[in-house]
Amino acid sequence: MSTTYFTNGNIMDVVNNKIFNGSIVVEDGVITAVGENIPCPERAEVVDFNGYTVSPGIFNCHTHICMDEKSDPTDLSSADARMTMKAIETCRTFIEHGVTFIRDVGASNYIDIAIRDAVKKGAPFVSPEMVVSGKCICMTGGHGWTSGREADGPDDCRKAAREQLRAGADWVKVMATGGVLTKGVEPGSPQLSEEELRAAIEEAHKAGAKTCTHAQGMTGIKNALRAGIDSIEHGFYMDDWCFDWMKEHGTYYVPTLGAMYWIYVNGTEAGIADYAVRKVNAAFDAHKQTFYNAYKAGVKIALGTDVGTPFNGPEKTAYEMVLMEQAGMDPWDAIKTGTINAAELLDVKDTHGSIEVGKRANFTVYGGNPIEDMNPVMDCRMTVMGGKVVYTKEAVRRYLLILLNIAHTINKRKGPLWGLFFCCNLCFFKQFGGVFNQQHSGSHGNNGVKQHVRAVVHQRVVGGAHALGGVAAPQPNTGNKVAHKANAAHDKGAKAAANYPVFKQACKPTGGTNNTKGHYVVQHNAAKLAQQGGAVHYIGKP
Repeated sequence: MSTTYFTNGNIMDVVNNKIFNGSIVVEDGVITAVGENIPCPERAEVVDFNGYTVSPGIFNCHTHICMDEKSDPTDLSSADARMTMKAIETCRTFIEHGVTFIRDVGASNYIDIAIRDAVKKGAPFVSPEMVVSGKCICMTGGHGWTSGREADGPDDCRKAAREQLRAGADWVKVMATGGVLTKGVEPGSPQLSEEELRAAIEEAHKAGAKTCTHAQGMTGIKNALRAGIDSIEHGFYMDDWCFDWMKEHGTYYVPTLGAMYWIYVNGTEAGIADYAVRKVNAAFDAHKQTFYNAYKAGVKIALGTDVGTPFNGPEKTAYEMVLMEQAGMDPWDAIKTGTINAAELLDVKDTHGSIEVGKRANFTVYGGNPIEDMNPVMDCRMTVMGGKVVYTKEAVRRYLLILLNIAHTINKRKGPLWGLFFCCNLCFFKQFGGVFNQQHSGSHGNNGVKQHVRAVVHQRVVGGAHALGGVAAPQPNTGNKVAHKANAAHDKGAKAAANYPVFKQACKPTGGTNNTKGHYVVQHNAAKLAQQGGAVHYIGKP
């Protein structure tokens, strides 16, 4: 059993709307204790949050991981392999910005289902947890036809839903209206009829799957609501009848404010099609007003951004909360849309969405308090999934400084071609995971570093940068005064690292007083530092 003690964090309690400085104990990926005066278990690994704000892991309930957020994301001429690589890159970017769970609502050729299955089986790339919907179901020539399953009539829509379920979809997505990015259709125009929608929705519900709809105009929205839809996506135009129905039936609203915002602020000057900009300009103010009216009416709202639409990448997920607050939502309620509300929508509220005992240890760590100022949600300092630190902003900064220093040294000693060769390999590692890939290196991250880096850089240089196997054994009761003695097995590399100016800063231990016995082992190999942001790990008696 692995135990991790996360401490010194300002923990967000999204159930009771409060923040407190405390600690969290995680065993095998599940929270077993959380509070203000939680003792450190024996032999627990310790991660120091450095006083940052700790939120439950953020959700994005409306993504398209295969779409490229360029000016024309509807161009699906790319091969499946290229779209798959794009999806993997998008998953990594989500993690780097604190997103730990997504719902993907439309992909080409079931790539989303393949990615989800790979993640569940421990794929060698870092990714949020996810539920997916396969292909959207649309009318012939309707919104989303370029990548969706075109269906006409109730029987064909029923068959289309069965096809998505057979392929492995968790959700079924239906298209109730036209949309912004499809040429020749209008957002306010209804598309699949109420009978067609009902056929697909009933088929999904029979199989235990939930349903969502792309729905922007009011007629199409009402068709979908009467047909039994579980969530309305976008919802540009809604009235009190819609709000009353949604409250009565527990229907969620995923407004995707960011999808409209990024088109609105970039416009045709950035290369976005004029027909798309025209549609956005016509509906922009009404969309914001509908969002505010739905919120005030008490409709359940979850965070989704429509990742993959123009200039709307995964790194902008948390900006949806900024836009929500600007549109009139209370900061706590905005945070809830991306945490406990989203978990309820995706039927994982019992295991996700809040920092409580018994729930999965997914955390997003911010550089400031978003209740006082929402902008820090764009400053993700650390991402934790299942109790494992999979990203730290500080570790990336330190690691890049180390690598740049190494490249500079190689350039001076071996010449510019060697320096260029080293930098090219660094780009390769960044693209495909490298030492920051928690799933690739895991608890044996040091071996992962050796395997990756020894192939391209002389061991003497690698040792200097990564302290291969370096372990320090501090004297009892010395607190932070650590004697950096190298492990005999890797004495050369560890000594080089101890004298390397940038790496010495990264190795500096913190908070060495948690162990009252004053006798512990401090690990400072490069992989651990990369994963834990330089935090000290208290292992207990050596």
